[in-house]
Amino acid sequence: AKGDSVLYVDIWASWCGPCIKEFSYSQRLMDNLKNYKIKYIYLSVDDDKHKWRVNSERYGLPTKNSYIIDNKLNSLFLEKIDF
Repeated sequence: AKGDSVLYVDIWASWCGPCIKEFSYSQRLMDNLKNYKIKYIYLSVDDDKHKWRVNSERYGLPTKNSYIIDNKLNSLFLEKIDF
């Protein structure tokens, strides 16, 4: 419906080389689609919160929409997406 926004979810980890390479593409996507209502969320499956924080900053991820999934083993979300 008019006025609705799209949710872009990026699941990544600091140890995942392909995930890190994709950040430049997602930045270009944001730049190219800046006039559209798109919400960007970054979910890390890192085990180490320090590595997640350091790498989130290093790669310029938005701090207000970047999270670490603490309950990976019991996450219904990760189960539903067959992660």
